[in-house]
Amino acid sequence: MGAAGVLTDGREIPGSSVLTADLCIVGAGAAGIAMALALRSSGLDVVVLESGGEERDRADQTLSEGSVVGHPYTPLEATRVRVLGGTTNHWNGLCHPLEAIDLDARPGIPHTGWPFGLDELQPFLDRATALVEIGPPEFSLAWWSERYGLPPSPIAGPDLDARVFQHSAPTRFGPRYRNELRRDRATEVVLHANAVDIETDDDATHVTGIAVRVRGGAGFRVEARAYALAAGALESTRLLLASRTARPAGLGNDHDLVGRFFQD
Repeated sequence: MGAAGVLTDGREIPGSSVLTADLCIVGAGAAGIAMALALRSSGLDVVVLESGGEERDRADQTLSEGSVVGHPYTPLEATRVRVLGGTTNHWNGLCHPLEAIDLDARPGIPHTGWPFGLDELQPFLDRATALVEIGPPEFSLAWWSERYGLPPSPIAGPDLDARVFQHSAPTRFGPRYRNELRRDRATEVVLHANAVDIETDDDATHVTGIAVRVRGGAGFRVEARAYALAAGALESTRLLLASRTARPAGLGNDHDLVGRFFQD
Protein backbone atom coordinates (compact mmCIF):
# COMPACT_ATOMS: atom_id res chain seq x y z
CA MET A 1 0.00 0.00 0.00
CA GLY A 2 0.90 3.66 -0.10
CA ALA A 3 0.48 6.11 2.78
CA ALA A 4 -2.32 4.54 4.80
CA GLY A 5 -4.60 6.65 6.94
CA VAL A 6 -4.67 9.54 4.48
CA LEU A 7 -6.53 10.58 1.37
CA THR A 8 -4.08 10.21 -1.50
CA ASP A 9 -4.24 12.23 -4.71
CA GLY A 10 -3.95 9.67 -7.49
CA ARG A 11 -2.43 12.31 -9.78
CA GLU A 12 0.67 12.28 -7.59
CA ILE A 13 1.25 8.53 -7.82
CA PRO A 14 4.14 7.78 -10.19
CA GLY A 15 3.11 6.20 -13.48
CA SER A 16 3.22 2.40 -13.68
CA SER A 17 3.14 2.09 -9.87
CA VAL A 18 1.41 -0.91 -8.35
CA LEU A 19 -0.60 -0.52 -5.14
CA THR A 20 -1.24 -3.72 -3.22
CA ALA A 21 -3.94 -4.51 -0.70
CA ASP A 22 -6.10 -7.26 0.70
CA LEU A 23 -9.19 -5.60 -0.75
CA CYS A 24 -9.66 -3.01 -3.50
CA ILE A 25 -12.98 -1.15 -3.43
CA VAL A 26 -13.92 0.74 -6.61
CA GLY A 27 -16.00 3.75 -5.62
CA ALA A 28 -16.15 5.93 -2.50
CA GLY A 29 -19.86 6.62 -2.36
CA ALA A 30 -22.32 5.24 0.17
CA ALA A 31 -21.53 1.58 -0.52
CA GLY A 32 -17.75 1.96 -0.80
CA ILE A 33 -17.38 4.10 2.30
CA ALA A 34 -19.74 1.88 4.29
CA MET A 35 -17.66 -1.15 3.34
CA ALA A 36 -14.38 0.55 4.24
CA LEU A 37 -15.75 1.65 7.62
CA ALA A 38 -17.07 -1.85 8.36
CA LEU A 39 -13.57 -3.29 7.81
CA ARG A 40 -11.71 -0.87 10.10
CA SER A 41 -10.94 -3.49 12.74
CA SER A 42 -10.57 -6.44 10.40
CA GLY A 43 -6.79 -6.30 10.07
CA LEU A 44 -7.14 -6.03 6.29
CA ASP A 45 -5.34 -3.48 4.13
CA VAL A 46 -7.92 -1.70 1.97
CA VAL A 47 -7.50 0.56 -1.07
CA VAL A 48 -10.54 2.59 -2.10
CA LEU A 49 -10.54 4.19 -5.57
CA GLU A 50 -12.56 7.37 -6.11
CA SER A 51 -12.89 9.09 -9.47
CA GLY A 52 -13.38 12.57 -7.97
CA GLY A 53 -11.70 14.62 -5.28
CA GLU A 54 -12.82 16.03 -1.94
CA GLU A 55 -14.71 18.83 -3.70
CA ARG A 56 -16.75 18.82 -6.91
CA ASP A 57 -14.80 19.52 -10.07
CA ARG A 58 -16.49 20.23 -13.40
CA ALA A 59 -13.72 18.46 -15.34
CA ASP A 60 -14.15 15.30 -13.24
CA GLN A 61 -17.90 15.45 -13.77
CA THR A 62 -17.56 15.35 -17.56
CA LEU A 63 -16.37 11.74 -17.20
CA SER A 64 -19.96 10.80 -16.34
CA GLU A 65 -21.28 11.98 -19.69
CA GLY A 66 -22.86 9.42 -21.99
CA SER A 67 -25.65 8.86 -24.46
CA VAL A 68 -29.15 8.16 -23.17
CA VAL A 69 -31.13 5.89 -25.47
CA GLY A 70 -34.51 4.28 -25.02
CA HIS A 71 -36.67 5.82 -22.31
CA PRO A 72 -35.96 9.51 -21.59
CA TYR A 73 -33.64 10.02 -18.64
CA THR A 74 -31.88 12.90 -16.95
CA PRO A 75 -28.35 13.51 -18.36
CA LEU A 76 -25.95 11.14 -16.64
CA GLU A 77 -23.56 13.88 -15.56
CA ALA A 78 -26.46 15.52 -13.70
CA THR A 79 -27.52 12.44 -11.75
CA ARG A 80 -24.14 10.99 -10.69
CA VAL A 81 -21.56 12.94 -8.68
CA ARG A 82 -17.83 12.19 -8.96
CA VAL A 83 -16.56 13.32 -5.57
CA LEU A 84 -15.74 11.71 -2.22
CA GLY A 85 -19.11 10.49 -0.96
CA GLY A 86 -20.45 9.95 -4.47
CA THR A 87 -24.06 10.68 -5.19
CA THR A 88 -24.88 11.12 -1.49
CA ASN A 89 -23.63 14.65 -2.18
CA HIS A 90 -26.94 15.49 -3.83
CA TRP A 91 -29.16 12.81 -2.28
CA ASN A 92 -32.44 14.03 -0.79
CA GLY A 93 -32.23 11.63 2.17
CA LEU A 94 -35.32 9.50 1.54
CA CYS A 95 -34.83 6.07 3.17
CA HIS A 96 -36.70 2.79 3.04
CA PRO A 97 -35.29 -0.75 3.17
CA LEU A 98 -35.86 -3.37 0.52
CA GLU A 99 -38.81 -5.69 1.04
CA ALA A 100 -39.13 -9.42 0.47
CA ILE A 101 -40.88 -8.98 -2.88
CA ASP A 102 -37.86 -7.02 -4.18
CA LEU A 103 -35.65 -10.11 -3.83
CA ASP A 104 -38.06 -13.00 -4.40
CA ALA A 105 -38.63 -14.75 -7.71
CA ARG A 106 -42.04 -13.85 -9.11
CA PRO A 107 -44.05 -16.20 -11.31
CA GLY A 108 -44.45 -14.98 -14.86
CA ILE A 109 -41.70 -12.36 -14.62
CA PRO A 110 -38.46 -13.61 -16.19
CA HIS A 111 -35.08 -13.07 -14.50
CA THR A 112 -36.58 -12.20 -11.10
CA GLY A 113 -35.21 -13.54 -7.85
CA TRP A 114 -31.93 -12.99 -6.03
CA PRO A 115 -29.67 -15.76 -4.68
CA PHE A 116 -30.53 -14.58 -1.15
CA GLY A 117 -33.64 -13.31 0.57
CA LEU A 118 -34.52 -10.51 2.93
CA ASP A 119 -33.39 -12.55 5.94
CA GLU A 120 -29.78 -12.16 4.75
CA LEU A 121 -30.04 -8.36 4.82
CA GLN A 122 -32.09 -7.88 7.98
CA PRO A 123 -29.18 -8.24 10.45
CA PHE A 124 -27.45 -5.25 8.83
CA LEU A 125 -30.39 -2.85 9.00
CA ASP A 126 -29.33 -1.31 12.33
CA ARG A 127 -25.86 -0.58 10.95
CA ALA A 128 -27.28 0.93 7.75
CA THR A 129 -29.73 3.23 9.56
CA ALA A 130 -26.89 4.44 11.79
CA LEU A 131 -24.72 5.28 8.78
CA VAL A 132 -27.41 7.36 7.11
CA GLU A 133 -28.30 8.88 10.49
CA ILE A 134 -32.00 8.20 10.68
CA GLY A 135 -34.14 7.01 13.58
CA PRO A 136 -34.90 3.48 14.72
CA PRO A 137 -34.90 0.82 11.98
CA GLU A 138 -38.70 0.70 11.96
CA PHE A 139 -40.65 1.33 8.78
CA SER A 140 -44.13 -0.03 9.50
CA LEU A 141 -46.97 2.42 9.90
CA ALA A 142 -48.33 0.38 12.80
CA TRP A 143 -45.11 0.83 14.80
CA TRP A 144 -45.02 4.60 14.31
CA SER A 145 -48.78 4.93 14.88
CA GLU A 146 -48.52 3.13 18.20
CA ARG A 147 -45.50 5.17 19.28
CA TYR A 148 -47.05 8.56 18.49
CA GLY A 149 -50.76 7.77 18.80
CA LEU A 150 -51.47 8.35 15.13
CA PRO A 151 -54.85 7.46 13.63
CA PRO A 152 -55.05 4.48 11.25
CA SER A 153 -54.23 5.16 7.62
CA PRO A 154 -57.41 6.10 5.71
CA ILE A 155 -56.15 4.31 2.59
CA ALA A 156 -54.69 1.06 3.98
CA GLY A 157 -56.72 -2.06 3.35
CA PRO A 158 -56.54 -5.65 2.11
CA ASP A 159 -55.23 -4.56 -1.30
CA LEU A 160 -53.17 -1.55 -0.25
CA ASP A 161 -50.54 -1.35 2.45
CA ALA A 162 -49.05 1.82 3.90
CA ARG A 163 -45.29 2.22 4.30
CA VAL A 164 -43.19 4.70 6.21
CA PHE A 165 -40.15 6.43 4.71
CA GLN A 166 -37.63 8.16 6.93
CA HIS A 167 -35.62 11.23 5.99
CA SER A 168 -31.90 11.43 6.57
CA ALA A 169 -30.39 14.88 7.17
CA PRO A 170 -29.34 13.96 4.35
CA THR A 171 -25.98 12.47 5.31
CA ARG A 172 -23.18 13.45 2.90
CA PHE A 173 -20.82 10.49 3.24
CA GLY A 174 -17.70 12.38 2.13
CA PRO A 175 -17.74 15.26 4.63
CA ARG A 176 -19.37 13.08 7.31
CA TYR A 177 -16.91 10.16 7.25
CA ARG A 178 -13.68 11.49 5.73
CA ASN A 179 -12.02 11.99 9.15
CA GLU A 180 -12.89 8.44 10.17
CA LEU A 181 -11.31 7.18 6.96
CA ARG A 182 -8.21 9.30 7.65
CA ARG A 183 -7.86 7.82 11.13
CA ASP A 184 -7.90 4.26 9.84
CA ARG A 185 -4.27 3.25 9.34
CA ALA A 186 -5.24 0.24 7.22
CA THR A 187 -7.29 2.14 4.63
CA GLU A 188 -6.00 4.27 1.77
CA VAL A 189 -8.52 6.31 -0.22
CA VAL A 190 -7.08 7.31 -3.60
CA LEU A 191 -8.80 10.33 -5.15
CA HIS A 192 -8.90 11.31 -8.85
CA ALA A 193 -8.40 7.60 -9.61
CA ASN A 194 -10.51 6.28 -12.48
CA ALA A 195 -10.80 2.52 -12.74
CA VAL A 196 -10.81 1.80 -16.48
CA ASP A 197 -10.27 -1.96 -16.75
CA ILE A 198 -10.83 -5.02 -14.59
CA GLU A 199 -7.87 -7.21 -15.55
CA THR A 200 -8.34 -10.98 -15.42
CA ASP A 201 -6.66 -14.20 -16.38
CA ASP A 202 -7.29 -15.58 -19.87
CA ASP A 203 -10.44 -17.43 -18.77
CA ALA A 204 -11.86 -14.41 -16.95
CA THR A 205 -12.29 -16.55 -13.84
CA HIS A 206 -9.86 -14.63 -11.64
CA VAL A 207 -9.28 -10.88 -11.33
CA THR A 208 -5.59 -10.01 -11.44
CA GLY A 209 -5.78 -6.23 -11.01
CA ILE A 210 -7.54 -2.94 -11.63
CA ALA A 211 -6.08 -0.57 -14.20
CA VAL A 212 -6.40 3.05 -13.10
CA ARG A 213 -6.03 6.28 -15.07
CA VAL A 214 -5.86 9.87 -13.88
CA ARG A 215 -7.06 12.83 -15.93
CA GLY A 216 -4.20 14.31 -17.93
CA GLY A 217 -1.60 12.00 -16.46
CA ALA A 218 -0.18 8.51 -16.21
CA GLY A 219 -1.87 5.51 -14.74
CA PHE A 220 -1.18 2.85 -12.15
CA ARG A 221 -2.55 -0.54 -11.09
CA VAL A 222 -4.03 -2.02 -7.95
CA GLU A 223 -3.49 -5.67 -7.10
CA ALA A 224 -5.51 -7.20 -4.28
CA ARG A 225 -6.67 -10.51 -2.91
CA ALA A 226 -10.30 -9.46 -3.49
CA TYR A 227 -12.15 -6.69 -5.33
CA ALA A 228 -15.51 -4.99 -4.79
CA LEU A 229 -17.37 -2.84 -7.31
CA ALA A 230 -19.15 -0.08 -5.40
CA ALA A 231 -19.40 2.59 -8.09
CA GLY A 232 -23.18 2.62 -8.36
CA ALA A 233 -25.58 1.06 -10.85
CA LEU A 234 -24.31 2.97 -13.88
CA GLU A 235 -20.57 3.22 -13.34
CA SER A 236 -20.15 -0.36 -12.10
CA THR A 237 -21.98 -1.51 -15.22
CA ARG A 238 -19.86 0.72 -17.45
CA LEU A 239 -16.68 -0.73 -15.97
CA LEU A 240 -17.84 -4.33 -16.43
CA LEU A 241 -18.79 -3.67 -20.06
CA ALA A 242 -15.53 -1.83 -20.75
CA SER A 243 -13.42 -4.72 -19.43
CA ARG A 244 -13.24 -6.64 -22.71
CA THR A 245 -9.75 -8.15 -22.87
CA ALA A 246 -10.84 -11.67 -21.90
CA ARG A 247 -14.55 -11.29 -22.64
CA PRO A 248 -15.38 -9.23 -25.78
CA ALA A 249 -18.90 -8.56 -24.51
CA GLY A 250 -17.67 -7.41 -21.11
CA LEU A 251 -17.17 -9.20 -17.81
CA GLY A 252 -20.18 -11.12 -16.53
CA ASN A 253 -22.05 -10.33 -19.72
CA ASP A 254 -22.10 -13.69 -21.45
CA HIS A 255 -25.91 -13.48 -21.57
CA ASP A 256 -26.08 -9.79 -22.58
CA LEU A 257 -27.88 -8.88 -19.36
CA VAL A 258 -25.39 -6.59 -17.61
CA GLY A 259 -27.08 -3.21 -17.27
CA ARG A 260 -30.37 -4.44 -18.70
CA PHE A 261 -32.27 -4.05 -15.42
CA PHE A 262 -31.47 -0.46 -14.53
CA GLN A 263 -34.30 1.02 -12.49
CA ASP A 264 -34.58 4.52 -11.06
